[in-house]
Amino acid sequence: MIDMASITAAVTGLKAATDLAKSFVDLKTTGEIQGKVVELQTVILSAQSSALAAQSDQFSLLNRIGELEKEVTQFKNWETEKERYKLTEYGSGTFAYAMKPEKANGEPLHRLCANCFNQGQKSLLQLVGTGGGQERMRCARCKTEIYLGTYVSPRPGIIKNDYF
Repeated sequence: MIDMASITAAVTGLKAATDLAKSFVDLKTTGEIQGKVVELQTVILSAQSSALAAQSDQFSLLNRIGELEKEVTQFKNWETEKERYKLTEYGSGTFAYAMKPEKANGEPLHRLCANCFNQGQKSLLQLVGTGGGQERMRCARCKTEIYLGTYVSPRPGIIKNDYF
């Protein structure tokens, strides 16, 4: 936040310097002049210090504004990207975000890790293997493995729904 005290001090210091400079006309001796010069230099240094502090505060604020603008842009881009996917259940209580075919924009259809997606990260699920009617997938980012699909036992009547 801009330090209004620094700005006020700078303006007050400059006004005091102006008043001191005007008072030189009434001085008669070298000693009086030298005393006023020292006083004037002190006031000018104080005003410069206040101006530099205000400039430093302004620079910090401009940097923070730039950071916030970047965050807003990233947030808007992520919101747009999120619209391309739909949370999909694959059976046995497993979920992933699947790309909506109409939003593919030339990309191959793919699935994203629900954990990473909910953290604002886009991370592809990679096929590791298949078996029992399920696809074993691994997240490229967080390394989580999930089984998509309902397990079908090679022996009839045995259904296994829990791999975790």
